[in-house]
Amino acid sequence: MQVLASERHTGREGQRTYSHCTLASGYTGPGIKIRGDFRCHDNSGACVADNGTVVGDAHIQNNISAVASDISLNTIGRNLRCSVNFTLDA
Repeated sequence: MQVLASERHTGREGQRTYSHCTLASGYTGPGIKIRGDFRCHDNSGACVADNGTVVGDAHIQNNISAVASDISLNTIGRNLRCSVNFTLDA
């Protein structure tokens, strides 16, 4: 359930969920297309959703990590929900 995929191919069917990860998790594009929902929640590592397409919803919730999550340069087909995400004070 860990770690960031630098997925260079297109197309991931269905929902992609990253939860309870201790390291950075998610995806880094370009060329990522998730044909469903992307969910990153309840992690102690940062969530990364960078330069991709999510056909469904993207939910980034309840994450606490040493560095901020990076949700940028995406096309999201439905709803983006970011809530209760924190960075720890050094």
